[in-house]
Amino acid sequence: MKKIVWEKIGAGNDDAPIGHIYVTTISPKVYSELSANGMTDDEICSALIQDMLLRNQVPAGGVHRANIIDADLPDNNGSAMEYVLDESTETVSQVACADQRRCYRDTWRWNGSALVEDSDMVLETKKEKVRKVRNKLLELSDKDELKLLGAGGQNLNDMRTYRQELRDLGGFIDADPDNITWPTKPNV
Repeated sequence: MKKIVWEKIGAGNDDAPIGHIYVTTISPKVYSELSANGMTDDEICSALIQDMLLRNQVPAGGVHRANIIDADLPDNNGSAMEYVLDESTETVSQVACADQRRCYRDTWRWNGSALVEDSDMVLETKKEKVRKVRNKLLELSDKDELKLLGAGGQNLNDMRTYRQELRDLGGFIDADPDNITWPTKPNV
Protein backbone atom coordinates (compact mmCIF):
# COMPACT_ATOMS: atom_id res chain seq x y z
CA MET A 1 0.00 0.00 0.00
CA LYS A 2 1.32 3.44 -0.91
CA LYS A 3 2.18 5.94 1.81
CA ILE A 4 3.30 9.56 1.99
CA VAL A 5 5.95 10.43 4.58
CA TRP A 6 5.95 13.82 6.33
CA GLU A 7 8.47 15.15 8.82
CA LYS A 8 7.65 17.85 11.35
CA ILE A 9 10.25 20.58 10.92
CA GLY A 10 8.43 23.49 12.55
CA ALA A 11 6.01 24.32 15.33
CA GLY A 12 2.48 23.10 15.00
CA ASN A 13 -0.70 22.74 16.97
CA ASP A 14 0.10 19.24 18.22
CA ASP A 15 2.40 17.90 20.93
CA ALA A 16 4.70 16.06 18.53
CA PRO A 17 8.36 17.09 18.73
CA ILE A 18 10.36 18.48 15.82
CA GLY A 19 11.50 15.50 13.74
CA HIS A 20 8.30 13.51 14.40
CA ILE A 21 7.28 11.40 11.40
CA TYR A 22 3.73 11.25 10.08
CA VAL A 23 2.76 8.61 7.54
CA THR A 24 -0.35 9.09 5.40
CA THR A 25 -1.67 5.90 3.83
CA ILE A 26 -3.24 6.28 0.40
CA SER A 27 -6.61 4.58 0.29
CA PRO A 28 -6.54 1.53 -2.02
CA LYS A 29 -9.76 2.75 -3.63
CA VAL A 30 -8.32 6.20 -4.42
CA TYR A 31 -5.06 4.67 -5.62
CA SER A 32 -6.92 2.22 -7.85
CA GLU A 33 -9.11 4.94 -9.37
CA LEU A 34 -6.17 7.26 -10.10
CA SER A 35 -3.93 4.53 -11.50
CA ALA A 36 -6.82 3.35 -13.72
CA ASN A 37 -6.76 6.86 -15.20
CA GLY A 38 -3.16 6.25 -16.27
CA MET A 39 -1.42 8.19 -13.47
CA THR A 40 1.99 6.94 -12.31
CA ASP A 41 2.76 6.37 -8.62
CA ASP A 42 4.68 9.66 -8.43
CA GLU A 43 1.84 11.53 -10.14
CA ILE A 44 -0.70 10.02 -7.75
CA CYS A 45 1.36 10.99 -4.70
CA SER A 46 1.98 14.50 -6.05
CA ALA A 47 -1.73 14.99 -6.74
CA LEU A 48 -2.67 13.79 -3.26
CA ILE A 49 -0.03 16.00 -1.63
CA GLN A 50 -1.40 19.02 -3.51
CA ASP A 51 -4.93 18.06 -2.47
CA MET A 52 -3.84 17.74 1.18
CA LEU A 53 -2.12 21.12 1.02
CA LEU A 54 -5.25 22.75 -0.43
CA ARG A 55 -7.45 21.18 2.27
CA ASN A 56 -4.97 22.11 5.01
CA GLN A 57 -4.57 18.42 5.89
CA VAL A 58 -0.80 18.45 5.96
CA PRO A 59 0.49 17.70 9.47
CA ALA A 60 1.23 20.94 11.34
CA GLY A 61 4.80 22.02 10.65
CA GLY A 62 5.17 19.07 8.26
CA VAL A 63 7.14 18.83 5.07
CA HIS A 64 6.85 16.05 2.48
CA ARG A 65 9.85 13.68 2.57
CA ALA A 66 9.02 10.65 0.44
CA ASN A 67 6.50 8.31 -1.10
CA ILE A 68 6.94 4.75 0.13
CA ILE A 69 5.26 1.36 0.34
CA ASP A 70 4.65 -0.88 3.38
CA ALA A 71 7.92 -2.73 2.83
CA ASP A 72 9.80 0.55 3.35
CA LEU A 73 8.53 0.94 6.93
CA PRO A 74 11.01 0.06 9.70
CA ASP A 75 10.57 -3.57 10.69
CA ASN A 76 11.72 -5.24 13.91
CA ASN A 77 11.73 -8.71 12.29
CA GLY A 78 9.75 -10.11 15.18
CA SER A 79 12.21 -8.89 17.81
CA ALA A 80 10.19 -6.05 19.34
CA MET A 81 9.08 -7.10 22.81
CA GLU A 82 7.12 -5.39 25.55
CA TYR A 83 6.09 -6.13 29.12
CA VAL A 84 2.40 -6.69 29.79
CA LEU A 85 0.90 -6.46 33.26
CA ASP A 86 -2.01 -8.71 34.24
CA GLU A 87 -3.60 -6.52 36.92
CA SER A 88 -5.80 -9.32 38.25
CA THR A 89 -2.77 -11.43 39.24
CA GLU A 90 -0.25 -8.58 39.38
CA THR A 91 2.14 -10.57 37.21
CA VAL A 92 4.24 -9.31 34.32
CA SER A 93 4.96 -11.17 31.08
CA GLN A 94 7.27 -10.26 28.24
CA VAL A 95 5.52 -10.72 24.88
CA ALA A 96 6.15 -9.85 21.26
CA CYS A 97 4.57 -6.56 20.22
CA ALA A 98 1.28 -7.19 18.46
CA ASP A 99 2.27 -4.91 15.56
CA GLN A 100 5.99 -5.38 14.93
CA ARG A 101 6.19 -2.61 12.33
CA ARG A 102 4.63 -0.01 14.57
CA CYS A 103 5.71 -1.06 18.07
CA TYR A 104 8.14 1.85 18.28
CA ARG A 105 6.36 4.09 15.78
CA ASP A 106 7.24 7.29 17.68
CA THR A 107 10.94 6.56 17.21
CA TRP A 108 10.88 6.72 13.40
CA ARG A 109 13.08 9.37 11.82
CA TRP A 110 13.89 10.42 8.28
CA ASN A 111 17.61 9.95 7.59
CA GLY A 112 17.59 11.73 4.25
CA SER A 113 16.72 8.69 2.17
CA ALA A 114 14.67 6.31 4.31
CA LEU A 115 12.57 5.91 7.42
CA VAL A 116 14.64 4.41 10.23
CA GLU A 117 14.16 3.75 13.91
CA ASP A 118 16.26 6.01 16.13
CA SER A 119 17.95 3.43 18.40
CA ASP A 120 18.43 5.93 21.24
CA MET A 121 14.73 6.79 21.14
CA VAL A 122 13.80 3.08 21.01
CA LEU A 123 15.82 2.53 24.20
CA GLU A 124 14.16 5.50 25.94
CA THR A 125 10.71 4.30 24.83
CA LYS A 126 11.41 0.84 26.24
CA LYS A 127 12.55 2.35 29.55
CA GLU A 128 9.42 4.49 29.73
CA LYS A 129 7.14 1.50 29.08
CA VAL A 130 8.91 -0.60 31.76
CA ARG A 131 8.67 2.24 34.28
CA LYS A 132 4.93 2.50 33.64
CA VAL A 133 4.51 -1.21 34.44
CA ARG A 134 6.70 -0.89 37.55
CA ASN A 135 4.79 2.18 38.73
CA LYS A 136 1.47 0.42 38.23
CA LEU A 137 2.71 -2.52 40.35
CA LEU A 138 3.70 -0.06 43.08
CA GLU A 139 0.29 1.56 42.89
CA LEU A 140 -1.48 -1.81 43.10
CA SER A 141 0.62 -2.86 46.09
CA ASP A 142 -0.15 0.38 48.00
CA LYS A 143 -3.50 -1.03 49.11
CA ASP A 144 -1.95 -4.28 50.29
CA GLU A 145 0.64 -2.49 52.39
CA LEU A 146 -2.03 -0.31 53.98
CA LYS A 147 -4.06 -3.42 54.89
CA LEU A 148 -1.00 -4.98 56.52
CA LEU A 149 -0.01 -1.91 58.55
CA GLY A 150 -2.34 -2.77 61.37
CA ALA A 151 -1.32 -6.42 61.48
CA GLY A 152 2.45 -5.93 61.23
CA GLY A 153 4.58 -9.06 61.29
CA GLN A 154 6.28 -10.97 58.51
CA ASN A 155 3.63 -10.24 55.85
CA LEU A 156 4.24 -6.50 56.26
CA ASN A 157 8.01 -6.99 56.04
CA ASP A 158 7.62 -9.15 52.91
CA MET A 159 5.41 -6.49 51.29
CA ARG A 160 7.88 -3.73 52.12
CA THR A 161 10.72 -5.83 50.69
CA TYR A 162 8.70 -6.42 47.50
CA ARG A 163 7.95 -2.71 47.12
CA GLN A 164 11.60 -1.84 47.67
CA GLU A 165 12.61 -4.38 45.02
CA LEU A 166 10.19 -2.67 42.61
CA ARG A 167 11.72 0.73 43.38
CA ASP A 168 15.22 -0.74 42.96
CA LEU A 169 14.36 -1.82 39.42
CA GLY A 170 15.16 1.74 38.29
CA GLY A 171 18.85 0.93 37.86
CA PHE A 172 18.08 -2.27 35.93
CA ILE A 173 15.58 -0.45 33.74
CA ASP A 174 18.25 2.08 32.77
CA ALA A 175 20.86 -0.64 32.18
CA ASP A 176 18.82 -3.15 30.16
CA PRO A 177 15.05 -2.65 29.83
CA ASP A 178 14.73 -5.85 27.77
CA ASN A 179 15.92 -8.11 30.61
CA ILE A 180 14.03 -7.21 33.76
CA THR A 181 13.62 -9.80 36.50
CA TRP A 182 10.41 -8.80 38.17
CA PRO A 183 10.09 -9.46 41.92
CA THR A 184 7.39 -11.86 43.04
CA LYS A 185 4.61 -10.30 45.05
CA PRO A 186 4.22 -11.95 48.45
CA ASN A 187 0.93 -13.50 49.49
CA VAL A 188 -1.10 -11.19 51.67
